[in-house]
Amino acid sequence: MLSAYLERSQPAPFDLFAEIGYNEQCQGMSRPASESNNGNPLNDVGQCGSPFCKIVGPHFSRCQDLRITIANHGGDPMVQLCIFTSFPAPILNTLHVSMQKQYANPSGQLSIFGNSGGRLSRLSLMGTAAMNVLPPLNMVTHLRLSVPKRLSHNPNKLLVLKHAFTEMHCLDHLELSNISCWVHHGGGLLTIPTIRTMILHSPWRWSDALYFLRVLTAPLLEDITIRCDAYDLYPSHVPTAHATFPRLQNLRLISQMEVRPHTLLGLSTFTSSITELYLTDTSLIPDPRRNLHNLDVAHGLRSSMWHCLRVFGTNGMGLADDLQHFIATRATMGYPIRKLLLPQQCIAQIVRDFSAFGEEGPQIAELIYPLEPEW
Repeated sequence: MLSAYLERSQPAPFDLFAEIGYNEQCQGMSRPASESNNGNPLNDVGQCGSPFCKIVGPHFSRCQDLRITIANHGGDPMVQLCIFTSFPAPILNTLHVSMQKQYANPSGQLSIFGNSGGRLSRLSLMGTAAMNVLPPLNMVTHLRLSVPKRLSHNPNKLLVLKHAFTEMHCLDHLELSNISCWVHHGGGLLTIPTIRTMILHSPWRWSDALYFLRVLTAPLLEDITIRCDAYDLYPSHVPTAHATFPRLQNLRLISQMEVRPHTLLGLSTFTSSITELYLTDTSLIPDPRRNLHNLDVAHGLRSSMWHCLRVFGTNGMGLADDLQHFIATRATMGYPIRKLLLPQQCIAQIVRDFSAFGEEGPQIAELIYPLEPEW
């Protein structure tokens, strides 16, 4: 069926989703390292003898979107990947590689599509692929990296990734998972000169996000989303600010747990210029009142927190009293909220409850979540 499709679809480009090592058909794509050139999988770019490779190989130059998932069992994952990516890829635009099997390559990262991947603009490296695979980066605009915790203690490879950021002159969007490795093992400051939007996943602690922002320099950054589902008992001290983000406008905090007051204070230290703040409770039964209460506590500790903030968005129901208190507090401090973004189903009630504010009250509109890049 695949062979017939590739023949009929010529000369149109196609997308390819490949799972390697999950069934017998793909076993021919894997050979022990001892059978590869000089016993080194990084030197093995020979022809693949599997039926899959024979079918896809002649057509691979038309592939524009390639997604590879390598099983965490079976042969050497680098041999599997190296054989697969020995095909020319002149129009490849999107590459996703997910490799969960632990692999420590002492020779450095595997360069793939180096001579034929000049159009690659969207790159996603998950698991051990983030530490061991290096495609051409000069045209990449969207990058997603998920470094596994067990490999985050390899400072040399983290330094290679850090250096790569400085050479990615087209990078516009960055998504990082397990940011604690960059904080604790990244070797100091991280400079990413061109990004405008960034998504951070901090699975264990909000404080990791704070310390990551402390070491980051991103002068063009406009939009940050931070996801953390941990209940962070963050201490009262806030890390000293190093870098500022002069163009930063939007901050989105997404969590199943409440965001503690001192976490909010810490975040405001590094994001003082924002004009829009979104607090999203993703628990089974959202209760954003906890976050509104914590915002109130944080304002009590530092009244000038987020003094440029004019747009506030949140989700959940039954927020009228808490929102009125929040709006009144900000207005009293001289930093009024001009626009509230809320779920469509609660707007009518909020509008009625806010009628007492008159023309001085904020505009109320529907909260619409921005579309994240497709991977």
